[in-house]
Amino acid sequence: MNSTLERIAYAIKERGISHNMLIDAFKISKTTLSDILLGRREMTDEFVTRLSIVINVDKAWLLGEHDFYTTLNNKVFSFIELKNYVDNFKANKKIIYSERLSGCLVERGISHTLLAKTIGVYGKSILLQTRGKTFPNDATLKSISEALSVSIDWLCGISDLYTTSEGEDISSHELSIRVKSGVYDPEVTAEAPQIDRFLLADRLRTIILNRGIKQMDLAQQSGVYQSMISNFLSGKTSPYMSTLIPLANALDVDLESLASTTGETYD
Repeated sequence: MNSTLERIAYAIKERGISHNMLIDAFKISKTTLSDILLGRREMTDEFVTRLSIVINVDKAWLLGEHDFYTTLNNKVFSFIELKNYVDNFKANKKIIYSERLSGCLVERGISHTLLAKTIGVYGKSILLQTRGKTFPNDATLKSISEALSVSIDWLCGISDLYTTSEGEDISSHELSIRVKSGVYDPEVTAEAPQIDRFLLADRLRTIILNRGIKQMDLAQQSGVYQSMISNFLSGKTSPYMSTLIPLANALDVDLESLASTTGETYD
């Protein structure tokens, strides 16, 4: 039989409750909370009662009197099923988040660089998140949630209902299907037109030199990571459309001319 401490630990994880939130709710120190949750200090019946209210979990379940746990998205699990669910989610956290963030950006018609500029972070940080390489801290996650008008629970895979920019409620699976089938405008994530990367590098270098623009300043104005701009200028890589658009805007040049496949250059 699993203990109350085990049940509390997994319920807190499933609910997405941080220790700081519990400290604020109970008005106790971090050390006291840790001692209680680790079994070094007696857990009173009053504490369990208040905890069940704070995290919205049946007290009888916490005490092991029955084995039916209801998740935030209304799935009913046994304790073993809950444990597997939480552990698997933790292992796949970055993957779930990256898929949902990427899908939301495509459906909203927002590039990762525009999102980055909106919330005040480098474009590369959002790009890495969409690729499942990193996971944002609490402050950045909150900013992304607010900028995209989606819940943190949805971004993190706790809830499944997604509201499109048209106000339609669909499941995350349906969103994924629509994104993959090209229902939404693919321009956000599409690569730039098939332009020779060295020709583009020439154009960018000419504009920057003639206008006396520093790479660092262009990075700040466009929201594109400076190392990426350096790679474009050297012809090492070709930008995605979602990167080329903010660069063109920051340089105040016409996108079509910048991405033209002809040999046109800038003075």
